[in-house]
Amino acid sequence: MEVCGYLREKFHIPGLKEMVCKKSRDKFLMKKVMSEAGIKTANVECIESLESINRFIEKNEYPVVIKPRNGAATQNTFLIHNEDELQEVINLVDVSQNFIIESYIKGEEYHCDSIVINGEVVFSSVSKYLANCIQTIKGQKPVASITFPSTYDDNATISKIKKVNEKAISALGVETSICHLEVFITEEDECIFGEIATRIGGGDLIGNTIKYAYGVNLYDAFIEIQCTGEFHRESVDGQKFVGFVALPTKEGKVVEIATEDDYKNKEDVKEVRIYNHVGDYIDENINTTKRTGYVIVEGKDYKEVAQKLMQI
Repeated sequence: MEVCGYLREKFHIPGLKEMVCKKSRDKFLMKKVMSEAGIKTANVECIESLESINRFIEKNEYPVVIKPRNGAATQNTFLIHNEDELQEVINLVDVSQNFIIESYIKGEEYHCDSIVINGEVVFSSVSKYLANCIQTIKGQKPVASITFPSTYDDNATISKIKKVNEKAISALGVETSICHLEVFITEEDECIFGEIATRIGGGDLIGNTIKYAYGVNLYDAFIEIQCTGEFHRESVDGQKFVGFVALPTKEGKVVEIATEDDYKNKEDVKEVRIYNHVGDYIDENINTTKRTGYVIVEGKDYKEVAQKLMQI
């Protein structure tokens, strides 16, 4: 992304410039920008040595999160509760190489996906992860999310998330792009900034879910707004809850697996993709992009969709 930003500046090409790209990739710089803009986020520092980790923990206490300064899909991200877990992480990765440490935010994780043109958010939708992303890496919880319909735009939590989204986009200086924001809602109902990316989030999961929820194709929009500076929406319905669940993986050889036909007659199933077949070898699950497929369903309310996703 930074290379593309550099080339745009050098050759006077419209689009995200180098510094905006850097702010949306460098998680340390990103959180500093948000903090300066008055957006509440986790305390964060760059890891320079084991001593710097100990100083941070002494100041902020456990639990803490260690992750790459420039990473994605929750890969090499660790939630650490004590010294034994810290030692395991230190033995596993070289944390002095572009890693950060931050305070752990206890709350439920949401994401806000939006289309930005000339600095203005022209479309946004809010979704809630069934389990926080960091809980899904080792298979404890499924990668799943439910998108709220437009009828919930006046809901206090949804409204709060959309306001933080607009403020974060403004703080980054994003002109025209697709953005994917992640935030936490705490027990005290505070909205805490997690991360933001100037791209479509969730591979083929989030965009397709939003397509069924709102009739907005983020993949088409991503190309359209870059080429024309405009966004043509066919319909923005947003009357139903729509959610996805990534089908689980386990390291080893596939000896039996469901097919797309197994789901065709199930009520409210909108889309099914199965990537693997019998005989495939599946590697260890190391990030949130690892999946054997996905299913998207719709329903009348959040609870109904959540139940269907968990049943699947």
